[in-house]
Amino acid sequence: IHDRVEIHLETAAAQLEHVQMLIPTDPRRALDCLDALLVKGGESLDALRDLARGIFPAVLADRGVMPALHAHLLQAGFPVEVDIEGWEERFDPDAEASVYFCVVQALANAGTYAAGSRVTVRLTAADDRLEFSVTDDGPGVDPARLHQGGDVQDMRDRVEAVGGVLATISVPGQGTIVSGWVPALMIVGAPGP
Repeated sequence: IHDRVEIHLETAAAQLEHVQMLIPTDPRRALDCLDALLVKGGESLDALRDLARGIFPAVLADRGVMPALHAHLLQAGFPVEVDIEGWEERFDPDAEASVYFCVVQALANAGTYAAGSRVTVRLTAADDRLEFSVTDDGPGVDPARLHQGGDVQDMRDRVEAVGGVLATISVPGQGTIVSGWVPALMIVGAPGP
C-alpha cells in the first residue's frame, strides 16, 4: 500500500507540472487535467487512510481476500490475469491477511522488476488451506540475489507465522514465481466475497 500511495503522489506531482505548463497556452485542457487530478487525489487519500489503519484495508476485513485483491488490482497500473478456484466462502482472518499481503507484495515486485511482462495470480482454496501464486514472465533474477531483499523474507515471515510455506523460484530470462499456502478454516455463515 505504501507503494500505491507513493505512486499516486509522484504521478500527481508530474501531472501538476504538466498543468502548470498548460495554463498559459491551453487553460481549458489545464482545467480538465485538474479535474482528473482531483479524482486521483481522492484515490490517494483512500490509500493513505488504508496505510494509517495499519496497512490493513477495510475491504479485506469486511469482505475478504477476493474483493480486497480486486480493489488492489484496479490500482495496480498493469494488467494481471487472475485464476481463482474454490473461494466462494470466507476464511479465518489471519489466513486471508497472509495471502492478501503476500500477493500484493509479489505484485509490487513484478510491477517494479518485471514491468511489461505477463503477470498471473492463481488462488485456490482446497483441503483446509489457501494456496496462491504470482507468476511473471519478466527478466527473472539471479537466484542468489532473490533472497537478499527484505520483500521475500517479509512474505516468508507472514506465511510461516500462520503455519504456511512460501517458495520462490526465479530464472534469469524466464521470470519469477512466488507461491505458497497457509492453513485456513472456512468461516461458516460468513458472507462470501
